Amino acid sequence: MAPRERTQYNPPYPGSAAMWQRSARTNSEGKGDPMRTRSIWAVVAGVIFIIVVTTLVDMVLHLANVFPPTGEPLNDSLALLATSYRVAISIAGAWLTARLAPDRPLRHALLLGYVGVVLGLVGVVATWNQGLGPRWYAIALVVLAVPQCWIGGKIYVAQLQRHAIP
Repeated sequence: MAPRERTQYNPPYPGSAAMWQRSARTNSEGKGDPMRTRSIWAVVAGVIFIIVVTTLVDMVLHLANVFPPTGEPLNDSLALLATSYRVAISIAGAWLTARLAPDRPLRHALLLGYVGVVLGLVGVVATWNQGLGPRWYAIALVVLAVPQCWIGGKIYVAQLQRHAIP
């Protein structure tokens, strides 16, 4: 049996992106492009994961009276707290996107980052004069979107390379 190339990501565990890729090729039944569909869903899953988890953490922090009541502004230290857990959650969301991607996991994670930039810019525009917190906070979410997703994607690729068959 010929050794596998190092650039091919074929993790040895069931449910991996490579397994999805193989099943997409064999189960397409002529309905659209299954690879493209899986790519879209990988990014959508990352977006949904990030939105749901950050919203849940926000709610818990409001209920625990760490954050002020909804509608009242965050101060700089609370905005820094929110930024830090949003970075961690976004890294996890990018890892999930890379994991679900049918191929090129890092590219999919970066696509998630670009979606984050667009959504973040919408947030900057929508909240700029609302007085909900420091302006740097909304800008930071835009600036950090791509780097944090790159980190999540790189973590997944590094895990694949550690588990790859030489």
